[in-house]
Amino acid sequence: KYDGVALNILSGAGFYWAGNYAYHLPVYPLFLAAVYYVFGHSYFWVRMFQSMLGAAVCIVIYITVKRILKERKWALAAGVFSGFYYGLISMSASLANENTFTFFLSLTILLLIEGEEESDFKTLAVAGIVLGVTTLSRGMTFIFPGFIFVWLFIKHQLSKRLWKSFLFITIPFIIVLLPWILRNYFIYHAFVPVNIQAGEIFWASNSKWCDRGRPLIIYGGGDGSENKYVKDLPPNINKEMKA
Repeated sequence: KYDGVALNILSGAGFYWAGNYAYHLPVYPLFLAAVYYVFGHSYFWVRMFQSMLGAAVCIVIYITVKRILKERKWALAAGVFSGFYYGLISMSASLANENTFTFFLSLTILLLIEGEEESDFKTLAVAGIVLGVTTLSRGMTFIFPGFIFVWLFIKHQLSKRLWKSFLFITIPFIIVLLPWILRNYFIYHAFVPVNIQAGEIFWASNSKWCDRGRPLIIYGGGDGSENKYVKDLPPNINKEMKA
């Protein structure tokens, strides 16, 4: 699916996939499109660059732990452990937005910590920009500024420093997201801050018609084909279906 969006971008069709214009967020398809533009439609080069991103995550983790604990040995241990972490290794082999998301999220956390420790508001502003890019990789960090506010409140209480730091982070964050939000509004005539998957995923994760996000039944098409049962349905649901 990300591959399809990337190819549509290169063909001039834009962020389009399966009849939707905002089903996927833009950062990872743009990453794929950039690789394809330079090296051709090659999964080998995608995996190479994703491996580099994974290695960069290990470096960011090393710097972050060293900044927090002030001890090189623990930072080195964290960096080496992350380098052998199976999730990071396997992720680089897949066409999945976790590759860009993990890198930008880890970089955001490092910049937030450095900006706060050094009272460097420029670094906090950069952290807000990177957080915006992170959110355009995966929408779950759209609410992350709320957690940042709680963190700043614990450190500074309701002081001018809290509000100044928070604004230096959130304003760049909003500026990065704004073009995507406006683009979605002009297409769907509705407020779509990240993508249109959220409702579908929420339903699939909580519906009795699904099992851990997967549908229990795939409905037949308009050609008269019958429904395909993915697994045996509970008796009460069978009864409701017959009704």
